[in-house]
Amino acid sequence: MIRIAALALAVATAAEPPRALSLLVWGDLHGDPAPKLFSWVDSLRRKADTQHYPLLALDAGDAIFGSDLAFASQGTSQATVMNLVQPDAITLGTRDFWWSRDRLDSIIGSLQVPVLTSNILHALSDKPYGGKSWAMWDFDGLRVGVVGVADPELDAAERPSKAYDLRANEPAEHVATAIEALKQRNAELVVVLSHAGADADAILARTVPGIHLIVGARDESQTADMRKEGDTWIVRAPSGSSSLKEIEIALGGGTVSITESLTSPPAGIAIVPEWKPTFDSLATFLKSKSEAVAGTLPEPWPKTAREGHLGNFLADALRHESGADIAFWPASAVIAGLPKGKVTMGDLWKTTPPPEQVSLFELPGSDVQKVLLRQMRQPKEFLFLSGASCTSDSSRFGGSSMQVFVDGKPIQSSGRYKIAIPLSVRNRIYDLTGLSLQSAGPVYMERWDRDMIEKYAREKGLATTLGRVPAMYGASAPAASEPAKPKKPAATPRPKAAKAAPAGK
Repeated sequence: MIRIAALALAVATAAEPPRALSLLVWGDLHGDPAPKLFSWVDSLRRKADTQHYPLLALDAGDAIFGSDLAFASQGTSQATVMNLVQPDAITLGTRDFWWSRDRLDSIIGSLQVPVLTSNILHALSDKPYGGKSWAMWDFDGLRVGVVGVADPELDAAERPSKAYDLRANEPAEHVATAIEALKQRNAELVVVLSHAGADADAILARTVPGIHLIVGARDESQTADMRKEGDTWIVRAPSGSSSLKEIEIALGGGTVSITESLTSPPAGIAIVPEWKPTFDSLATFLKSKSEAVAGTLPEPWPKTAREGHLGNFLADALRHESGADIAFWPASAVIAGLPKGKVTMGDLWKTTPPPEQVSLFELPGSDVQKVLLRQMRQPKEFLFLSGASCTSDSSRFGGSSMQVFVDGKPIQSSGRYKIAIPLSVRNRIYDLTGLSLQSAGPVYMERWDRDMIEKYAREKGLATTLGRVPAMYGASAPAASEPAKPKKPAATPRPKAAKAAPAGK
């Protein structure tokens, strides 16, 4: 009898479903392929498998846009990595929607992992953009549901991506609907994977019953402790590839208890052998792109707060590649200078912020004059000009008024001129130009400034001019900077001297 009772107890114990679960969560990779982080994830997964311990690995958004590699590969590198690593689910973040819609559609279509976007819906079909609102796993009787919440401000005015047929909604209603579907499938634990932001996550916790845990990311500073809103735990996921959150969840007695820790990949962790060829191939691809020669400079082009070769060159690239009459480039968006001698595409990448989409708008000539006059009299920041030049203004002291030239010709007050600007001007358009966003109405081109700069450098080389604004506003002596000539054995080449055309060509 004792043996039979013991056997029955052993069978009953073995049949009991697991009452605990581990989550591995990261976020805001911004296109970083993160080989060490993902090798660490793989190691933890293998350990959990060995111990027969339930575990889910989740990406909390902003994985596929932002790095040099992501931009050079047009996002295919990140899809390749995600398909290799196979996280159990991902959601989409703010920057993911910076891809043009066609490009993002292609990336999402190539992903072989669940993309959960409960609140981003196709307007006609009401189907989630990523394909699913939620996913559920059954760990020997412990049923766990994960609901994805993508950036709810997809169609905000400052977003470069166009929503087209997508509708971005506040998450609460859609999360509640997903929870109801999960309850019908006897889900015992509900986790929300969110890229909506800390405030939106707190509102979700207070207003939507049935959420046990919200794990959110959005490039926010990490709080030292997790917290609880009512019955819902809230944990912030880390940003970047240097760490992840390990979250331990225990269920019992009708309650859910949670502990979390921030862990980093061990310094000496080896890349998963099966993955190494893929990561090596991506590194080789990026190296070939970044080491391509853009041109040669006889003298360095330093970062300047007033007129300089580099800022003028960047403005030239925007104007030429966008087909605009005029282009502005702000001094604050010149991050680093260019060296003397050989200049690579990688050197060019370092001169500007991460790739941003360019906008176009039109102004009558009279308003262009006002913008330039304001720039000369009370600049918040120096704007490099291309396509336009101006003389000094001393009208306040009884002297001559400022004269403006476009393409070398006097500006026509009633004429209309197309102006190209990077996002760094669009986001501060009133401060930098005196124009409101509404009155200017800049339209995104769905082309990136980096793409324009690279193309211009390949076609035109590293050449620009100075003298577009009067010397008292920061102009150097008018001179052209041209690519260096090949060296001759008996002589040292010198840069050609040339007069700068008023149009700044």
